[in-house]
Order: sequence, then structure tokens, then C-alpha cells
Amino acid sequence: MRRAFSLGWALAMLGLLLSYPLLPPMVGDPGKEAPRALYMGIMVFVLAQTWLCSHRFIAWIGHTSPDLLNLPHKAYWMHPDRRHDSVERMATHVSGLGLQVLTLMAGMHLYVLFQSQPSGPQVPIEVWLGCAALLGLAFAAWIWRALAMFPAPPKEPVAPTVPRRPRRPGETH
Repeated sequence: MRRAFSLGWALAMLGLLLSYPLLPPMVGDPGKEAPRALYMGIMVFVLAQTWLCSHRFIAWIGHTSPDLLNLPHKAYWMHPDRRHDSVERMATHVSGLGLQVLTLMAGMHLYVLFQSQPSGPQVPIEVWLGCAALLGLAFAAWIWRALAMFPAPPKEPVAPTVPRRPRRPGETH
């Protein structure tokens, strides 16, 4: 997953930068437009932030400042005996989230590119909505899998108790 994320990130950044000449001088709907350079600067900045989902970054955070990672049943899974394995599993899993964010960013940029070329072929809105719904389902599945990866810790066995005799009438504690 980590290699897929790194490759996806590099391709998304390259595609974003190569699409600069295809954008009109003013990007966006009338009344809500921004200069092409500002749009591109914002998109590159946001895309650069997705690197925070990389395996290397999450592993570094997990080993240097484990309190910053938020996972279910953290006290159990971040215990020093289990910390390394837990951080590695979470780092790999977060790379999958990074791929989903890259997909969202690429979809948003493709939408802007298609809208800026009115004479070219257009993708129906239903396709965009369907892709957004699939991405939403992927996000939900990612959360479900993260919760399944870090289940509740095993319960400690409780020592059996000796049954108490019932109180007699009139007897206080």
C-alpha cells in the first residue's frame, strides 16, 4: 500500500502540474473565479499536505510522539510491547486513506478541467455523483477496517467468587 500511495502521489502531482496550460486564465464559476496561478498554488499546497498520509510520516510520528496517533483502544495497542507492530499496521492502513484523498483531489481537478473546456467532451453529472458515492463508501469501509484492526483488548479473567449466603430476615449488612 505504501508504494501505491507514493506512486499515486507522484502521478497526481505530475498530472496537476502538467495540466496548468489547459486551465483558463480565470478558473471557476463566474463570480467565484480565481486566477489560474492561485488555483494551482492552492491545489499543489493541498496535494503536498496529503504526504502526511504516507507510511514513512505515520511511522515517524508513531515512534517519536505516539501520543499524537489516535487509534481505538490506544492504551492497549500503544503499550511498549505492542507499539511497533501497531504503528506499522496503522501506517500502512493510513496510506490507503492517502490514496482515497488523492483520488478525491484528482476528481476535483478533473472536474475543473472538464468544465473549463466547454467545447470538449463533458462527463455527465451522474458519473461525478456516482464516483463521489463510491468514494464515500470507500471512506466508510476504511473506517470500519481501522476499527477492526484494533479491537478491544482481551478482558482480564475475573477470579471466581464464593457465593454468599442469603441474608436472614432482620439481618443488616
